[in-house]
Amino acid sequence: KEIRRRLIGPHFMEIARVGTAFTAFSLGVENLRRRRFRTALTLISIILVVFSLTSFTSTSSLWAIQKSPPPLQPLAAWNPLYTGILITRTSNFAPINPQLIGVLRTFYGEQATIAPRAFIRVANRFIFNATGGLGRISGILGFTPEEFEVLKLQNVISQDVGVPWFREGDVYTCFLGEDVAEALAASPGDWVSLFGVNLRVLGVISQNAMREVYDIDGQQITPFDPNIPVPPVPRAFWGLVFIPYELALSLGGSTVSVGLSFKGSVDLDAVASDLCDYLSLYAHSVYASKGLQASQCFIYTPRVLFSVTGWQYTLIPFIVTAFLILNVMLGTIHERIRDISVYSAVGLSPSQVSGMFFAESIVYAILGTSMGYILGLVTSTVLGGIIPGISTNYASSAIVSALTLSIAAVLVSSVYPVFRASRAVTPSLERAWKIPTKPKG
Repeated sequence: KEIRRRLIGPHFMEIARVGTAFTAFSLGVENLRRRRFRTALTLISIILVVFSLTSFTSTSSLWAIQKSPPPLQPLAAWNPLYTGILITRTSNFAPINPQLIGVLRTFYGEQATIAPRAFIRVANRFIFNATGGLGRISGILGFTPEEFEVLKLQNVISQDVGVPWFREGDVYTCFLGEDVAEALAASPGDWVSLFGVNLRVLGVISQNAMREVYDIDGQQITPFDPNIPVPPVPRAFWGLVFIPYELALSLGGSTVSVGLSFKGSVDLDAVASDLCDYLSLYAHSVYASKGLQASQCFIYTPRVLFSVTGWQYTLIPFIVTAFLILNVMLGTIHERIRDISVYSAVGLSPSQVSGMFFAESIVYAILGTSMGYILGLVTSTVLGGIIPGISTNYASSAIVSALTLSIAAVLVSSVYPVFRASRAVTPSLERAWKIPTKPKG
């Protein structure tokens, strides 16, 4: 445009669009003042609807337990080894408080076999034998004698000689992985040294058998491989050492999971939901297995759900008010069809004329919602002083949503009338003038 103006001079005139838009808005507000009675009736309708929305509509939070399949199931086929409950750490590896074991024994000690598990992170430490030989270990796991009935780890002990599993009273004893026992040349009955503590070897762990041991969460119980720091980190089946649970805690280990194998017929859904509700403030996960198949395993997660109540009482008035705004705006356009012709004659474009009518809708929306909100606040305060127990939270998200919905309803109801007003400025299908003939020559 600047180049054309410099070459051939000014051959066209433009109006200030921003200034014209502000003038159109001012005219729209002035038209509301001219028709005070109609404006008052429309505002009263909007105010009453907003008042009912803010007074009778509310959102309330519900604490619910969601049941779903375990999220981190392996690709290979797997099955749990027991029917019951598993309490384990979440992804942030927060340890389980050992006092929880006492709580579980108090509530479920007669119904279930409770087996806590501990873990000591060693990161390539060594275990020694009496002659100075050493073996590298990947992790130390602590188990109780009750694991005989839960994970049934006696099935992974490969030596026929020795003791099949820990017994009551065993403290300074251990089971060694095949590679560790081979490196130490150790067999059941020999003594090894771990962290300066002498332990008697009870048996040897089969690495291949350990690969088939899955807990209810679909995870293997061995530690992550310390030699592979880049995710996804696989499980380590080398360098395994099993020691008694109490000894693991005394050596600095932490409780990582608790298994509950129930003896009789128990409603596992109810037990898992109760435990999930009890442990909701802790970084623990609760799993349940109703059978010995992967499809029968579930995780129970606490969730906060929101429920909207009272909207059904305001739905009909809300729709009636929306149609009322539509009818009022259409009637306004029909009455001012001559005014629209004048606006078009003095140079207002269809968008500017539609902006004038849209300004009226904005005034209806803002004034109606504001006054309805204030009316609801005053009514709640007055009734709260007269009738005890009546209180309304006028700063909640439900109130904000109700006000937003009211404003949106008023503005959406004005879209079609505003479109009709813009069409009245330029009734033809051509919204802009074009040269009717093609250039010649």
